[in-house]
Amino acid sequence: SASVGLGPGSPAAAGMKYEKGFAKKEKKSIFSRANLPRIPSHAPCQVGVTGLALALAAGGFLAMTVLQNHIESLNANYEGDLKNTYLPCARKPLPVCDAATQAVCRAECCPEGYMCVRDPTVGMYCQDVLVGCGAFDFCLDIADMAGTCERADCQSRRG
Repeated sequence: SASVGLGPGSPAAAGMKYEKGFAKKEKKSIFSRANLPRIPSHAPCQVGVTGLALALAAGGFLAMTVLQNHIESLNANYEGDLKNTYLPCARKPLPVCDAATQAVCRAECCPEGYMCVRDPTVGMYCQDVLVGCGAFDFCLDIADMAGTCERADCQSRRG
């Protein structure tokens, strides 16, 4: 009769292995450091962030320069002859018409594209024919028809 041994190849040894169970691998969290790629140095990240910061600064400076040029072009047309194509919705009449001495608005008081309007609180001013002013009181404060520049909006424009 054959004896059943407990050697490495014997059926009894295989049965004991199954009773103990296989070695189980511990599950690691997805967010553990072991799952992150290893970067040999932080220098590439630092250079990238610095480059992005410089690009954003240059873009902001460029946008500010363009905006300032548009504002200066718009400010050039609040009084006197038209100097460019940036037209405000309300502006002072031409020097030919003096609002203090004239009671009637005439066509020659305003440049082309504007109509002359007389307001009881502001006096005579020119209003754009094609474009309506969104916040009309704000437009009148900015244009400073009376020439006193008392409002904060006017002072910020001249500032």
